[in-house]
Amino acid sequence: MKLPTRYRLAAAFLAALSIFAAEAAAQAAPSIFRVGEKATYMISFEKFPDIGFAEIYVASRDKYEGRDAVEIRSRVKTNGLGSFAFPVVDEERLIYASADAGTPFYIRKTILGGPLPKPIVLDAGGNAGDAVLALFQARRNEGNGSFQIIDEDGFSTLTFAATGSDRVRTDAGDFDAIVSNVSGTYLDSRGIREMKVWFTSDSDRVPVAFSFRTAKGVVRGKATGISVDEPPPAPGATPKPTPPPAPTPGPTPRPTATPPPYQDNQPLLPELAFKLGETLEYTLRQGERQIGTITFAAAERRLIDQQDTLVLTARVTGVDGAGPFQLGDMMSSYVNPDTLAPRRFEFKAAGPMAGSNQQASFDTRLGSVTIGNTRFDAPVGTHSLVSLLYAMRSFNLKPSRDPSNPINDTRVAVFWTDRVLIFTLRPGTPAEITIDGRKVGAQQITINTGSPQLDQLAPKIWLGLDPARTPLRISAGGFTADLKTLP
Repeated sequence: MKLPTRYRLAAAFLAALSIFAAEAAAQAAPSIFRVGEKATYMISFEKFPDIGFAEIYVASRDKYEGRDAVEIRSRVKTNGLGSFAFPVVDEERLIYASADAGTPFYIRKTILGGPLPKPIVLDAGGNAGDAVLALFQARRNEGNGSFQIIDEDGFSTLTFAATGSDRVRTDAGDFDAIVSNVSGTYLDSRGIREMKVWFTSDSDRVPVAFSFRTAKGVVRGKATGISVDEPPPAPGATPKPTPPPAPTPGPTPRPTATPPPYQDNQPLLPELAFKLGETLEYTLRQGERQIGTITFAAAERRLIDQQDTLVLTARVTGVDGAGPFQLGDMMSSYVNPDTLAPRRFEFKAAGPMAGSNQQASFDTRLGSVTIGNTRFDAPVGTHSLVSLLYAMRSFNLKPSRDPSNPINDTRVAVFWTDRVLIFTLRPGTPAEITIDGRKVGAQQITINTGSPQLDQLAPKIWLGLDPARTPLRISAGGFTADLKTLP
């Protein structure tokens, strides 16, 4: 059974991130788990510094069906910023395993990204664990070992091999580390290559960083915090008397700092391909006939409904003769300035297109789009047409080497009228195009919407080869918009 893409990505993150489980004790200790250790990690992708987090917590040690066991909990969650490269992941795991040997008693993963949680129990009769338990064993073996894994798609392997040393800087500190290469069919089946894990070179072998490569680019993770809770006293233990504390003068209270007031129009993240205030004017044609002008703008950044919001607009700013557009027809997308995930989308038109007027609210926490009193389920990170045009400029759109095997296609959820469509962006090989008699380098991005009606229009976008990846030409059906001022 082939694992769905959403779950394969969750498993891929888990394979990388579950390494950062609780700090194992030395081999001579009675358990490879350290109860109370919680590790948190930030996930990054290519130029985007924060697309999600992972957390692993060794919650307790107790009896499971009469056997000495540890309870391990993990969570992996990504946000909408990485949705162009892979589906949004939201998964947690609950594991009970032998406190001494690390063999599994019970493994349950729960997919949280849908309307209802979807629990999946994995059972190999104790003969195979999941990635979390395999990685605990690898820590005990100083970053080495080969382990059998069970997941929805059956059995596979993970192999660790320590290959060298390095120095790693993370938010949790700077560490001398051992570098371990990770390979095996567990990763191969998920499109994961060149995976590495950095373990601290002290006796604890704490994993502090990882990286792996997919068809879309490089995913990295670094520790942001590692802590250990004090374990509860053992049953029946006699508590030691605590001497009364010596009186000490209390600290002088510090005044609480007042957060600085919000400032409008702060600069955008440097990882985004465009800058605040960018305005792009296009000549709009129907066939060979010029019918008007349309202007795209990253107009402003301000507080809207108490949220830091970037306003992206596409407005008809000129009309020549008869046509479907009227002066002032406009699409607006109110988005998260860092992820470009929409919070609200508006389409306002007069004349022939007035029947398409719409206002949609996007719930970026629960994953839904609401129009009036109607709610539509939508993946977290679903785009509007306007936000997609801006977001795709920062996508990794390298063409596939083999056109018959388009592994570099990018799939993005887009809300269209009254439904969510999955747009497939197929990057072409850069070539020259001619705009107003001038040749300019561009990359054609062919868009398949999954809707037969829309796909008849054969939508395409040509992105410039400049660092800003400026859209030079947009076409759909018989309409073409060419950028007036070329970069």
